[in-house]
Amino acid sequence: MEENNEQYLLELRQRINAKAEEMVKINYSGGTKPSKTVRRIAIAVLVALFVWIEVFLYNKNDFWETNALMGVFIIVSFIGHYLMTLIMRHFLTSMKNASTAPQHYRAVKRLILTHKLRYLISLALGWAAGGVVAYRLGSAYYWSSIPAATACFIGTIIGAAMRNWYLDEDFRYDVEELGDLIKQESAD
Repeated sequence: MEENNEQYLLELRQRINAKAEEMVKINYSGGTKPSKTVRRIAIAVLVALFVWIEVFLYNKNDFWETNALMGVFIIVSFIGHYLMTLIMRHFLTSMKNASTAPQHYRAVKRLILTHKLRYLISLALGWAAGGVVAYRLGSAYYWSSIPAATACFIGTIIGAAMRNWYLDEDFRYDVEELGDLIKQESAD
């Protein structure tokens, strides 16, 4: 009976590792590859947004300040997202190298928290860096970037508290089952 439980625990850990590897892959299309139509629509919306910002929202005197602000925001957001993905890879390695189930569970919980924080932390860093650039340029956009960065940080905190945020349901249930097995094992 004990050997059967150990075998089931090993299979559960392997399933969790396999699903975590899919989460950590650096896939710039967001996990699943969207169709060409969806990608074209997304690109058209982004181009329209940038044209609208450049032509209608800002006046002609601050063209370079606006572009510097947007460029810094985009670059820092990509770097932040990539760094959070590297942190997730570290926790995945910790999961694979864990010798006991409690070590594996701690590593997978850290991976999940990092996964939840990955999206909004990069946006918040982008807004904050854009605000610093706007402040250094003496632009009035600095004051509008403060509420946006604050909203991103608050959104990150709220998002981290949410139970399921862009997580596979099967993965979440497997992690909960692993936690229950560890609690049950420690109670015995």
